[in-house]
Amino acid sequence: MKKMRNMSCQPRHFIVESKMMTEMPTLTTCCEDIKAGEPADYARIAWVQLLRVHAKLTRHMERVAAEHHLTIAQFEMLIILWKNEGISQQELAQRLLVTKGNVCTVLCRMEKNRWVKRDSNPDDGRAYRLRLTDEGRRIIDRAFPHLRERINCVMNTLSEKQLSQLSALLKDLESAPCQG
Repeated sequence: MKKMRNMSCQPRHFIVESKMMTEMPTLTTCCEDIKAGEPADYARIAWVQLLRVHAKLTRHMERVAAEHHLTIAQFEMLIILWKNEGISQQELAQRLLVTKGNVCTVLCRMEKNRWVKRDSNPDDGRAYRLRLTDEGRRIIDRAFPHLRERINCVMNTLSEKQLSQLSALLKDLESAPCQG
């Protein structure tokens, strides 16, 4: 993989407000006067960089979803169901880091569009196993290569070693004991 650095992408802003998760956040200048040297300074700079990268990656995913007439929530659900056929609504919610109730509205619309179907779970009469329909599979088969292209475009700026290190660091952050 090639290695490139874009020094113009240094953190200069942080999110101060956002009306909806999918809208572009309002940004204000920050971090220009932080003189890195103290651990707390590095933590704030890294935090801001993570927020900025998250916003950029989310915009990429939203664009791909919109190109295929999907919301980002529908796109994420289709991807998860495509890779994990037969999971429960609770498992889907856990993978999306949302509540089961949050998943329900989107799932109902996807079911109405005939992209997803719910099959009875023989192990638990109160739960369903979620599956893509042929139409749901056609949609994700068309959309996912475009997302993969965007992922490669962004992530190919790092070497394999950097990607491995980044993955390990993000895993550590993901398992932080803080509630949130």
